[in-house]
Amino acid sequence: MGNLKVGFLLLHPFSESMASGVRTIELAKALSTMDVETKIFTPYEKTQIKEGVEIINVPTVFSTFGVESHFYHASRRIYYSRALQKLVIKISKQLARGRIKVSSKLQSILKESDLDILQAEQDNAAMMLLSARLELDIPIVLDLHGIWPEELLAAAAITEGSGEWNELQATTNHIVENVDLTVCLSDAMREYVLSHYNVDSRKVAVVPPGGRIFCDEYSERGLPWKIVYAGIVSYRKHVDLFVRSMPHVKEKMPNVEFGITKKGDLLKQVQDMAKALGLEPNYFWFHNLEETLRFLSSCHIGVLPTTNDESARISMPSKLFDYLSVGLPVVANDVGGWTDIIKKNNLGRISKDEPLDFASCILELLSNPEELIECGTNGIQIIKNTYNWSKSAETLFSCYKALA
Repeated sequence: MGNLKVGFLLLHPFSESMASGVRTIELAKALSTMDVETKIFTPYEKTQIKEGVEIINVPTVFSTFGVESHFYHASRRIYYSRALQKLVIKISKQLARGRIKVSSKLQSILKESDLDILQAEQDNAAMMLLSARLELDIPIVLDLHGIWPEELLAAAAITEGSGEWNELQATTNHIVENVDLTVCLSDAMREYVLSHYNVDSRKVAVVPPGGRIFCDEYSERGLPWKIVYAGIVSYRKHVDLFVRSMPHVKEKMPNVEFGITKKGDLLKQVQDMAKALGLEPNYFWFHNLEETLRFLSSCHIGVLPTTNDESARISMPSKLFDYLSVGLPVVANDVGGWTDIIKKNNLGRISKDEPLDFASCILELLSNPEELIECGTNGIQIIKNTYNWSKSAETLFSCYKALA
């Protein structure tokens, strides 16, 4: 099928939501090699060509005054605010059911693009597209990066079984029922969708994250040992587990350096914790994936601490695949779901949710250079053969063909 035109609606800045931004761009890039014309529509980026993909700015009142970044951060605080959940849920319910009309400018831009398929990146974008559906009359795909009620439950913004919980589940069910296809990150997420929402299994697909093939083979890395956490420092990432494990690692192996991303809502708390423990991790930030991968390729172990809840279990952290693509063995605490990939493919170590055991897993790998190399090599191979954006895009393209 030639000349299929697909638009992605992304309501996050690339620099603030790394996983969502990278997933959208990488899928769009890979699809463009399959006779698919891809465009990303977003209010947070300027119109440009980025990594071969056309980015189209959707003007808003906030961009008119140059305050779109402030609006994004304010909207995140509202989204996770326990006190404001009733308001958030009420607005979301009205928007998803078309009772609040979306920007006429967005509708105009989408209509002018003459698309065959529209893909909403997350449920917030899906609500806007459902509201505009009568004007567009093309298939809508929902790309789920997480389950909204479970994310808010993990952030303690709502409680399970409450009125807010039930309203959110009803709104999410309405979205999933009314899109033409729901794309999930993992088998566990697909199982959740099918068991919680009224949707035909034929309308739910799995398109996992992937890695960019960065290293052809494992390369030796010089000392000192470098242990790194390269994800966003947010409520769901449990970076405190990594920080609290650091003194135990240092005690056994002084010649080690720790790195933590200098980005995220809980960064200040993590920095204060490290300082109280007498630690001085290296806080870093790179503005593009290429620089990040280059830095990671000089490290020895990548860690992925995460909270042990349903939201974490059914997700697939994109940083896992960044680690694997540069041959980084992975240490994570066991939450099931995606952590089983590490166990089954000998990609690193899985620990208990406890600092001493997390440290022991790091030390086991550092004390065994041959296994460090074996795990790193296995990571590179699994990116080449299984978890890469080209394979993910092939799966998505098959779904598009069925819709179009």
